[in-house]
Amino acid sequence: MKKMILLLLLFTSGQVMYAQGPWAKGKGHGYSQLVFTGLPQYAEIFDGGFRDFRDLEREIFEVVIASYTEVGITDKLTLGATIPLVIVGTGDPTEDSITPTLPEDSKTALGNVTLLGKYTLLDKSVKVAFITAVDFPTSSRDEVSGLSTGVDAYTFQPKFSVGGSNSKWFYYGFLGYGIRTNDHHDFLSLGVEGGIKTSEKLSLILNIHRLQNLDNGDPLVDSPANIQTGLYTSFQEYTGVLVKLFADDLYQGFGGFLSLGGGFAATSVAATPAISLGVFRKW
Repeated sequence: MKKMILLLLLFTSGQVMYAQGPWAKGKGHGYSQLVFTGLPQYAEIFDGGFRDFRDLEREIFEVVIASYTEVGITDKLTLGATIPLVIVGTGDPTEDSITPTLPEDSKTALGNVTLLGKYTLLDKSVKVAFITAVDFPTSSRDEVSGLSTGVDAYTFQPKFSVGGSNSKWFYYGFLGYGIRTNDHHDFLSLGVEGGIKTSEKLSLILNIHRLQNLDNGDPLVDSPANIQTGLYTSFQEYTGVLVKLFADDLYQGFGGFLSLGGGFAATSVAATPAISLGVFRKW
């Protein structure tokens, strides 16, 4: 478990997995969730490849509290928004014999707020949708402490999503391109998700996805301190795996879920597990 990847990027970069599916909400219908994602302090990050790690000067902790809401404007058009609050800080030195160059500090600020639109292109047994999202540079970044709550750029993310479902299971896959401003690197995003009902109200869901950095931005866009902490640098990339237990319609449209995130082949991402707890309501 120690070498599992932290998947806070799902919330702070607008990569909300619920929004990646091709299903429209329908006019007047909606979905809203609040998710708490946390992890213990970590002292190393992925540094490229499958098992390459880099030790940090100080321990780092991260917590994300993210809200996501989507509403059907028409039967084919759904609009949504993500608002993440990020709490991040540096703690004790990882080596008693070395004096860290970075100060001990903490920061609580917004991450990257995201607006999203989803339009149904095909509404048959197989669904096809075009999804576009814009991440805004609402995060905070400190070039002295290396603390950051998001990417310092606008991000435009057009993608296509294809999937299907019945009363017992669902599946979908998506492929998209992320365009970033402010000399940051662009990226490809792709993934698949599937779920199966284990009882009347419980489902077990598996998600596998990849964010592939394209290395086409300015290699000096991040400060030396941000590179040391690895927090939301321009060259982050990862392959992620999520396992989620989803409880639907527990009371008048309310439900909840518990998920564990892990992965491999990452760069500039924390090498520790991420656990998320969420509540939601459908209407």
